[in-house]
Parts: sequence; structure tokens; C-alpha cells
Amino acid sequence: MVLLILAVLSVVVIEMMSTKEVHRMTVDNMVANHLAHYGEETALLQVEEVLFQDIEPPPMRPVDELVLTPEEQARLESLKGTDSFHDFWATMDGVEQNGNYWMKTEVLDEERHFNVNTLVDPRNGKIIKKRQDFLEELFKVLEVKEAEINSLVDAIKDRIDPDETGKYEVEDRNGQLKLLSELLEVEEIEEELFWGKDFPSGEIVLEEEIEFDDVTFFDDEVDAFEEDGEGKAKAETSPFVNKEDIPYEQWEDEEIFPGLKDVLTVYGDGKINVNTASVPVLIALLAGDEDAALGIIRERKKRPFKSFDDLKRVSGTSRIHSHHKEMISFQSQYFRVITTFKRDKIEQRRISMMMREGPQAITLFMGARF
Repeated sequence: MVLLILAVLSVVVIEMMSTKEVHRMTVDNMVANHLAHYGEETALLQVEEVLFQDIEPPPMRPVDELVLTPEEQARLESLKGTDSFHDFWATMDGVEQNGNYWMKTEVLDEERHFNVNTLVDPRNGKIIKKRQDFLEELFKVLEVKEAEINSLVDAIKDRIDPDETGKYEVEDRNGQLKLLSELLEVEEIEEELFWGKDFPSGEIVLEEEIEFDDVTFFDDEVDAFEEDGEGKAKAETSPFVNKEDIPYEQWEDEEIFPGLKDVLTVYGDGKINVNTASVPVLIALLAGDEDAALGIIRERKKRPFKSFDDLKRVSGTSRIHSHHKEMISFQSQYFRVITTFKRDKIEQRRISMMMREGPQAITLFMGARF
């Protein structure tokens, strides 16, 4: 009888402890959600200001109070009329801390990708031949088998077009995509093709940019540096670890490859910003010329392209003129804002989308999680 009572008491105590733990976790999640929501709102206000500053640089100072060196003035003039990795919005990679709560904000333009919705003319539901050719080139760059490319393009066209014939015509599975992830509903598109693996979101790094330091650190020097404080404190306190930049030439060895999410979007008018476009998108625009694509990247690292005449600085870009000139842009209107929040063991990542229209930045949606 005593053993039975003890067994019952043990069950009751365990249940109470379990319930308490569940309540604690629930409260922690609620707090994290509230902090993430208000943190995201703050981040969007900052991004809005940065996008405005990108039109009217430099930030937060009246023009008549500016004292610029000739080099600074030349840089500002070179950035006018363009969006590139040189701009203020592209350098938002800071981390903010409030107690044990951390937030990191990243801004990426959407027009570095191809708007897959523009594959089809919405007026008649017919595929646009030049955009079809570009998408086929893009699939080749993504190493899709030649025999599968036509069926993939046909399936995407069927999913996007407004008519009522074909496989993807049931209820909401017909018409332009609202989210790129809707492509996963197309059974011809496998998850690996959509997601890719470890593809970098910003500008790529080339082997020629990697500098090798001849200085050798011995163990006692490393220990002394850690005991000094600053380097060790940063490593221990910041929960965000930046991924090591892997040069483009080493991607194959590291098994890094792009997916559809890295080259397509559902925003914009279908034009592609060559100042920010990724390697596979540039190669497709150049009809498979990888050397010319890397040449564009090298040149835009020095200064952004402002016109087609600027593109002539790179050998091989005449193919853009003959194939996809109408798809080229040097600016962006749509921007993806990624906010990552960490509090103790809880982590959240949220996506927001902003559209820049004149001097204003309009939030299209916020709070999407991934």
C-alpha cells in the first residue's frame, strides 16, 4: 500500500514539474514573439531610412552642411542612379543587443533574381519566347538535364498562366505566384532543385581577393590575446557566427550550388539588376559565358554599372545586347529584409518585403517566418 501511494505521488510530482516546464516554455516563446515583432518593426524603420539615404546621400545631414573630399564626392556621383553592393542598404550587417536579446538585420534586393511570373504574358496567357529562352539557359546553369528542361518550363508555365487547361488548374493552383515557395507544388520540381545548398546571398568572393597573411601566431600569443579580453568577449557574447567566405572557384569542392530560390523571385517587372545579380543569373544572361559573368562581377566591385555603355568595359557582354537587353536594369525597387532574433536558446528568423517608390519605402508584408 505504501509503495502504491509513493508511486502515485511520484506520478503527480512528475506531472506537476512537466506542466510547470511547459508553462515556462510557453511564456518564453510568447516573450520571444513579442520582442521579435517589435524588433522587426524597429528594423524596418531603420531600413526605410537607409533606403531613403540611398537616394539622398549622405545620411542625416543637410546638403549645405556637407564637407566632402573629392574622393567622397566622386563616389557619391558614381552611385547615383544605381543599386549595388556599394550602397548603404547592402552594408546593413550590424548586430544589436539588449540584455540577453540579440537582433541581426540583413537587406537584399529582389531584382538580382528573375521574376518567374513574367514568363507568361498576363494579357493572353502565352509564354514570352525570350523569357522562355532565358529560363532554359538558367536551368542549364543549374545543371538540370537537357531532357527535363522542356517539361520543367512547361509545368511552370502551366502553373502561372491564367487559362483553365493543363495539370495545375485546380482552385488556387492557377495564376501568378504570390510566394516563390509555391513552385514546390509543381511535382516536376524536386526540393534539391528548389533549395540548392549553402548558396551565398550577397556578393560572391573570388580566389584573387583572398589575401594570405604571412604572420604566424604561436600558442602563447593566442592565449595572451584571449586573456586580453576583447576578442574573447566578442566570441563568447555574440550568438551570431558569420560564415566563412568560400571563393567561387571552390564551390564545387565544398558542394555549394544554387537552387531556384537563389535565382528566381515573384517581385519586380522582370528586369534584372546586373549590379547585384548572382553568378548563375549572369551566366544565363550571357548565354553560358562564365568568363564574361565573372568579368562583370570584378568590374562592379570597383564601381557599379550605370548604363549599357558601362557594360562594354567587360569583354563578352555584347551577348546581353543581342539576347536579353530588355531584361537588364541597374537599379532595384524591391528589397527583402531578413531579421534574425536570438534570446537564450530561442531563435527566430523573419522576412519582410519593402518596395521603394520615389523617396518612400513601403512595407508590403512583414512577419513571415522561415
